[in-house]
Amino acid sequence: MKTADERSSGVIVALGVAAAEPTAPNNAPFSAERAGATGSRFMTEEADEFGLKEVGPHNYRCEVVISNEQGFHMRPVMEFVALAQKFNSEINIYKGNQKVDGKDPFDVLTLEAVAGTLLVLEASGPDATSALAELARLVRSGFPVTKPAS
Repeated sequence: MKTADERSSGVIVALGVAAAEPTAPNNAPFSAERAGATGSRFMTEEADEFGLKEVGPHNYRCEVVISNEQGFHMRPVMEFVALAQKFNSEINIYKGNQKVDGKDPFDVLTLEAVAGTLLVLEASGPDATSALAELARLVRSGFPVTKPAS
């Protein structure tokens, strides 16, 4: 049972440490309330550049917007998945309340992410910050088409 102070402030103090009470289920998409304080002492400058937020031990999220005019179609999805599969961390993508496995191209295609769509990338594991930094860089690049050398 919560005291009146806990209900009004949303903060619980235990052993002299204040912690924000979670307001969303653990599998809910990224929100400012869930982000809480970031664990920047373990993050690289590269991770800071992409706005990574620590949401748990070895668990990070960042937001990206699909800038490719054709959206997140087969070619960019395959590039994203190929890069995601190089990492040991679990990679998830959120679009609103929809959550998909970022290492499964068929799951990612179900997002139907058109140009301008906001996605939340999440990585959990030992190389989570590196994974998110590289994946965010790829998405933000717009998945440029590289032409074969002639």
